[in-house]
Amino acid sequence: MSGTIIKSARNTSNAPQDLGPYTQSVTLSHYNNIAAQLPVDPKTGALVAGDIQAQARQCLTNIQAIVQSIGHGMEDMVKVTLFLADIADLDAVNAVYREF
Repeated sequence: MSGTIIKSARNTSNAPQDLGPYTQSVTLSHYNNIAAQLPVDPKTGALVAGDIQAQARQCLTNIQAIVQSIGHGMEDMVKVTLFLADIADLDAVNAVYREF
């Protein structure tokens, strides 16, 4: 295998700080992995109040802040995995997802 593989960790203050032993984004060559974004307001550190759409919007806003901090946009996303406590919320979350 030729070429240089660059590995770096990165955090931005525009998304909640790590809640565990990980970073917001890890770059490996040209691939970025973003992990564990909860509906947390980065300014207050508190979970957002409201329904599933408010929570989904905060999660995606946090992801967007991280993606933008590494010089990319949401259109550069290859894969997104969402975990829902109630599958009945899927349509409401998808409506918010389309906004991004």
